[in-house]
Amino acid sequence: MIEIDQIDIKYFRSIYRLQLKGLRDVVVLAGVNDIGKSNVLKALNLFFNSEAGWREPLRFDRDFSRRRLQEVRKETIKGKQFIQVAIRFVRGKRFEKSLPERFTVTRTWHRYSTEAVTTSSLTRQHKRGEVATSIDRAQAGLQRFLDSIRFEYIPAIKDSDFFTYMLGRLQDLLIAKNAEESAVVAAVDQLNTTLQREAAGLQSEFEAAVGVPTSVRLPEKIDQLFRAFTVATRKGDEDFPLSVRGDGIRSRFLPSLLYHISKHSKRHYIWGFEEPENSIEHRLCTALAREMVTTYSKEAQVLVTSHSPAFFGLRDRNVCVYRVLHDTEGTCAICVHPEAAASAGTHTNLLNVEMGLMELQEEQQRQYEQVAEELEAARRATETVLDMLQTTTSPVLLVEGKLDAAILQEAWRRLFSPAAQPYRIIPCGDDVQGGADTLKSSLETVRPDQPLTVGLFDHDKQGYEHGFSQLNRAFAELPHGATRVKTNGAAAAVVLQAPRGREDFATHKTLTIEFMFADRYLLAPKDGRKVRLAPLAITQVIEATGERIRRGDATEPHLVSLCKEDKGWFAYTVVPSLPTEAFQPFGAIFDLIQNAFDEAKKRREAASPTLA
Repeated sequence: MIEIDQIDIKYFRSIYRLQLKGLRDVVVLAGVNDIGKSNVLKALNLFFNSEAGWREPLRFDRDFSRRRLQEVRKETIKGKQFIQVAIRFVRGKRFEKSLPERFTVTRTWHRYSTEAVTTSSLTRQHKRGEVATSIDRAQAGLQRFLDSIRFEYIPAIKDSDFFTYMLGRLQDLLIAKNAEESAVVAAVDQLNTTLQREAAGLQSEFEAAVGVPTSVRLPEKIDQLFRAFTVATRKGDEDFPLSVRGDGIRSRFLPSLLYHISKHSKRHYIWGFEEPENSIEHRLCTALAREMVTTYSKEAQVLVTSHSPAFFGLRDRNVCVYRVLHDTEGTCAICVHPEAAASAGTHTNLLNVEMGLMELQEEQQRQYEQVAEELEAARRATETVLDMLQTTTSPVLLVEGKLDAAILQEAWRRLFSPAAQPYRIIPCGDDVQGGADTLKSSLETVRPDQPLTVGLFDHDKQGYEHGFSQLNRAFAELPHGATRVKTNGAAAAVVLQAPRGREDFATHKTLTIEFMFADRYLLAPKDGRKVRLAPLAITQVIEATGERIRRGDATEPHLVSLCKEDKGWFAYTVVPSLPTEAFQPFGAIFDLIQNAFDEAKKRREAASPTLA
């Protein structure tokens, strides 16, 4: 999507000389306040739109570099007072017959001139044989190329006037797009006919009174008709104009609006976006940064100034990140990604310090993104489980993982065969880690019109403390403490209960389904191999700092877990080979599960007899 790969600015505001090169689809300018980041975007706005800011005309006495002014006064050479912006464009697949692959356009504003002087590199490139056509044709192609580009400058402070302007841009796009074929045009013509008919009496009366004929009509130009163009947003059951929503909602609407305009316009867009994170919470800011990289940059080259690690922490291939700072001349910029310069690492560290422990912020940002990805994976897993519930009418037992399901299926077969299994067993997790989080969220979202559902949690730290005990308030705990049932009877949850000899496992939250088997079965060799038990680590928390220090491995027999590598082998190979008496502790678990189904069914019947 790239349009610009190099920018050179001279003598504009805080910029004495500044060069950005090797630009990519997304360009991030990061640095402290009042360093001149926005002046880069304003210089581009001056180049494309002849404005030093949004609706802010160039004022040479204000916008000319103070440092350069001092030099000029010393030299007493008036002709050296100018502002200059040079842009090297990448042609892309347009104008291949008239323009070289890369070329530079320079615009210069002199102190006593009202118009910019525009020059280009085409003449030099033509002499070097880099232009495959005549210079006149190349110049004509250049003008068409520049006319095809639209630069949108979005200031840091986005007031009501700016939102009105942007909605006007959307309006112009919607109306101008295939206007001659638009249903809007036909509808306006029909409405005009209706107005003429309804107002016929008024028109006749007025003409009879003063002798002047009248005609009640809508504006002839459709764009005039829609000057009251608004956007309504939904909140609950009510509609609210975007103009009355909070700054965060309005600010987040802007990039979506720009993307829509860029995608459907015949022109090629470049965005100059100041501080897109303003008024947006971190979650939306992170999502916006990813959208700019993965989606928006396909329709527009995006240049942003930012203080947020969601943006200056980006390290994608189509992104470049600059540290903007002051040197002895004025605003300058150092590329920190990609790390082309040997000093890039140093400048990254300096940027960390400038932005206030930015390194920590970037680490927190990565952790946030990791947690967000995990939550998204859990959400998808929950949707999969709920989809499964839709495909059956029989009761369902949800368990944390596939290995739990395999062991329970075998236990049922051994204890109750040939009796029919009264419920389906569905796992919530795909790996040996299980899916306590998915199990919890699945139970909380089961509806009364879905099959009766019971969830079985392991009695370990993840299953009990983060799953079973954290079920929302809709789940009421039964007196014995091992079962929770949803008030409407849609679902229930039970937690593994320790068999005789394993009580310490439950007390210390280390009881997983494998420890339902006695040691003589759990640790019995098979084919020269047996499961390995890994001791849990003993850690100490330093109260003053919250730091965790490892003190060694536990020696107590109940502070162990099965090695992850052995879990699958035990469930699929060892368990089916065990004698039937090894499964006796599961009888109490199946009784607990059945009682939970019975209690849920009773509450469902009480809450909604028609669903019973």
